[in-house]
Amino acid sequence: MNNAWHPPAETRELRVHRHAHWPPDRPIAAFESKTIFCQGSRFLDEAPRGGHDCTVHDQLEIQSAYCKTGPGATEIKLTPTGRFRNRGRLDVEQGRLRFDMREVAGPAWENAGQVQVRAGAELVLSGGPASQLWIEGDVGIDGRMRVDVDAGALHGIARWRVGQEGRLVFTRASGDAPQSRLFRGVHYNGQALFTGRYEIAHPGLEGYGRLELVDARIDTPAVRNAGTIIIDPGSYLGAESFEQTSQRGTVQLAGELAAPELMLMSGRLATAASGGIFSGALTTLAGGTLEIPVLDAERCATLEVRGPVTLRGGTLAVTLPDGIGPGRWTLLRASTLTGEFKSFTCSPLRGSLSAALSYRGDALELTVSEGQAATRSM
Repeated sequence: MNNAWHPPAETRELRVHRHAHWPPDRPIAAFESKTIFCQGSRFLDEAPRGGHDCTVHDQLEIQSAYCKTGPGATEIKLTPTGRFRNRGRLDVEQGRLRFDMREVAGPAWENAGQVQVRAGAELVLSGGPASQLWIEGDVGIDGRMRVDVDAGALHGIARWRVGQEGRLVFTRASGDAPQSRLFRGVHYNGQALFTGRYEIAHPGLEGYGRLELVDARIDTPAVRNAGTIIIDPGSYLGAESFEQTSQRGTVQLAGELAAPELMLMSGRLATAASGGIFSGALTTLAGGTLEIPVLDAERCATLEVRGPVTLRGGTLAVTLPDGIGPGRWTLLRASTLTGEFKSFTCSPLRGSLSAALSYRGDALELTVSEGQAATRSM
């Protein structure tokens, strides 16, 4: 790209059929009229360490390829009349590419093609209180991608794939901001983090990476977890079906998980913080482990089950803080509790302390006392 390439303001539409290069020694650019990079062309953005800055006053459309290279950051600001559409391929190979849409009211950023964020690179979409993002096609993240919706709208039928080294972050304003709707699933083999409200359609959430909800609510038809799901305090994950598909599968629950039924046949369900809530029927089987930490002399991270609990084996693992003495804690509450765990561990126990479980009709209690104690009672 050079100075002579800028279209005059009175040009209504510019169609680019050749390759265009935005070189490192040209830090500033502007699209003042509608500009389309047509099929067969290529827009190469080579940002130096000092970065590139671009302002879009009308519509910038990619029908071919936009390739971001160079170690620096490119900042593309959409004015209130600016729009960005990708109908070809947006490839972030190096550095950082950020779209600032905070001043746009209505449709601001649209993808109907392919988006690829390479390892070591970053793509940031910054929306505003009235901006709308519509994302279809395929989105592959092997680097980092952040979608900040603010109080605006995020919709689309994109297929989201987070690679093993990738990180995808969705952030939304809290409060009464409407939920975003993703009409395809998210496959997380790397890291995916959500804040705000989301509806994620079939096939739902699946992966062997790390999925974290921070002040978030997600509703989805299915979760197939072979990695780690962290539901922080105040967060909610609701699924029509929930399955742990690997012994590596872990749910760290400090908020609420809701599903008609959870068969803990493999992997771990661990409470955290002041405890977690499961809304549905919980069944433990031989390959599953329930982990509950004792926090201090009076509190533990209790699992509250708003439904029945059936224990058909499995392992209960209780962790104690250093120096804890005798005490009594309610580990689990449920509408009904039947059966028992096959194995039970409680550590570390100091000196002559011993631990016992009490299986009640609607609760499971732990007693740590001096001397020998039974491992269970009814």
